[in-house]
Amino acid sequence: YTSELIAVSEQGDLFRIGETQLHHIRILDHRYSTGLFRKIDFLNGNEFFVTSMMGLYHVKDGVSYFYDMNNGLISNSLYSVLYYKNENCIFIGTENRGLMVLTPKKVKTYYTDSKISGSQSFASVIRGSDGTIYSTASKGEIIQIKNGVKKTYLSTNSYLASLSYIHDKIYAGSWGEGIFIYKNGIKTDSINYPRIPSIHVRSILKDSMNTIWIGT
Repeated sequence: YTSELIAVSEQGDLFRIGETQLHHIRILDHRYSTGLFRKIDFLNGNEFFVTSMMGLYHVKDGVSYFYDMNNGLISNSLYSVLYYKNENCIFIGTENRGLMVLTPKKVKTYYTDSKISGSQSFASVIRGSDGTIYSTASKGEIIQIKNGVKKTYLSTNSYLASLSYIHDKIYAGSWGEGIFIYKNGIKTDSINYPRIPSIHVRSILKDSMNTIWIGT
């Protein structure tokens, strides 16, 4: 795969041997017994996984990371390993717990740009018809996330408690001011007392019969 010879020593050293150079990678200390490593599979030329009787080693750009049952694996004694590119997951055969499938976890955090106290308290997250994500911070700012890029959809002086996407419009429930309705970032309507029994709106939902339910 890499036009290199991959060699693992009994002492826990890994060597990548090319035509003109040799790279030495220390992936564990010498206290473990021999016969440790079992299988290897590559994600790309600089990243691969090695199974062992102690757990899983992930080597990327010459740096080794170790995972075992303390990190959520179902077994420490691992045999086969296969990277399945189409699903971006890793199949691992264990000695005593069957077949394990690992999928990547990616976490990204978004904040508002406002410095107002409480503005990072996100009360609601919804998705528009085109897949765009909208979320509200409690101090009246609705952010829009599209293709991983965040921007401010609109800002108000109201404390917002809930969002819903209905008929290509955003219904924003507030603390003490009823419901604001927006289309393309512009306020088009509102719902307030006595049309609803309380102006504190915790949730807004549309059911399969197009009936809108408002939790106050």
